[in-house]
Amino acid sequence: MTTKEYLNQYKRMMEEVRCLDVEIEELWTQLTSATSNNDGMPKGTVQDRQTKLHAIMADKLQTKRSKKQVAEEIMAEVLETIDKVTDPNHRQLLFERYIQDKEWKDIADDISYTEEYVRGELHGKALNDIRFLMG
Repeated sequence: MTTKEYLNQYKRMMEEVRCLDVEIEELWTQLTSATSNNDGMPKGTVQDRQTKLHAIMADKLQTKRSKKQVAEEIMAEVLETIDKVTDPNHRQLLFERYIQDKEWKDIADDISYTEEYVRGELHGKALNDIRFLMG
């Protein structure tokens, strides 16, 4: 696993959680519209559809809980590694980019450097710090 892949694990897992949130919200919309919808279909069909939607939603909620737990474990591990970086600017850059998912411009503003410097040279040095720690 490359250094960036290691650092991006948390961000990727949280993206999966956000996708599940969207799916769950859509399922909720379908469920609430199905309960108030009197479309002339026989009751059994609506109830069957609701039962199926409830089952899918329960699965999605369980998957979300599991992925969120994994994300928290990954975050703890990555934070532990970032905390070992000795340079405070490197630590802040790594934390803001890979845990907080901030944009380069915002990180540069926070540590008072140009975006180009932060994105290029400083980021490269910070990645080297992590690479060294990973052995």
